[in-house]
Amino acid sequence: MIGVVIVGGGIVGLKLAEQLAKNGWSIKLIEEHKKIGYPVECSGLVSTNIMQHDLPLEECVVNVINGAKIYAPNGVEINVRRKKAALVLDRQKLDQELCKRVKKLKADVELSCKLINVRGNNLFVKKGQRGEMLKSEIIVGADGANSKVRELMQVKSKGYFINTIQARIKGDYEKDIVKVYFGDFAKGFFAWVIPESNNVARVGLGVKLGENIRECFYKFLRTIGIEKPELENITGGLIPIGPPIREVVKGNFAIVGDAAFHTKATTGGGIITGCIGAEILARCINGYFKNRVSLDHYKKEIEELNKELMLHWKLRRFLDSLNERGLNKFFAKIYRLGLDKFLEKEGDMDFPSKFMGKILF
Repeated sequence: MIGVVIVGGGIVGLKLAEQLAKNGWSIKLIEEHKKIGYPVECSGLVSTNIMQHDLPLEECVVNVINGAKIYAPNGVEINVRRKKAALVLDRQKLDQELCKRVKKLKADVELSCKLINVRGNNLFVKKGQRGEMLKSEIIVGADGANSKVRELMQVKSKGYFINTIQARIKGDYEKDIVKVYFGDFAKGFFAWVIPESNNVARVGLGVKLGENIRECFYKFLRTIGIEKPELENITGGLIPIGPPIREVVKGNFAIVGDAAFHTKATTGGGIITGCIGAEILARCINGYFKNRVSLDHYKKEIEELNKELMLHWKLRRFLDSLNERGLNKFFAKIYRLGLDKFLEKEGDMDFPSKFMGKILF
């Protein structure tokens, strides 16, 4: 019997596999796609907090960001220069480099392997055109927004999903400035321009399900003056937006990362929060194998992260309550009160509790 089967070969599943393999446990990671790092479903923008999580970043940083320009629907601009830089990552390469480390630790990574069902400790998977059965003591879902493991656990979320689209577009960009746009082309979310260099940027947006995302995308491009774009590397995916799932363990199942809604509801980012979740779950699984500590301990240990994610969710609900006029007033108030300068000094992309208290008190 395998000790742990991890479903999902993204950064969160790989991080968990690495942490567990270091302790010598029997690990098998299965990924339904043919190649690690594909398809890309992430803008790749992270804060330098990522450096606390021992990832192979050396050759995966494409650009360094030092500020942002945020645009209200009426075009009012808020400038924020960052105290700490943000990084633009090559997500494909990062996942692939992390996978190399996992394999060096003798963890088994199997591609083109899709989870179909689970009964007790038995996993039924589809490998190519044939079915197989695996047997595992613990089954972890790190399988993203449309998590099969979460479905099999019969765990419901109180959140929803944002549909995203992104493309690389050549142009003339401020290399160290990210631009964020609010407007009816990105209902329920926002649009972004993330430069890789002075000449190429990742341009994208998110919308609530039901909107025609390509129509919204081209409307946004026209809004920012890109009339006849040459789109490269068009990608997209779903972002879970909502409160973090509390029932992250059920029997011999556990979920982590996007599968558990460990994403920031304000920005949709989930790399750092997913890595934190993976590290916490790894400690709990280690405790289970070493001392037979109940896997339910994960529910308690994840609460500190959940508190931060709940703040993101409350901020998202506030933003969602505003129509375009309300957003314009909100950004005008930020500018009038000088909160843009406060955010330059105190803001944190990942942990709003570090600055929310100072705003409120």
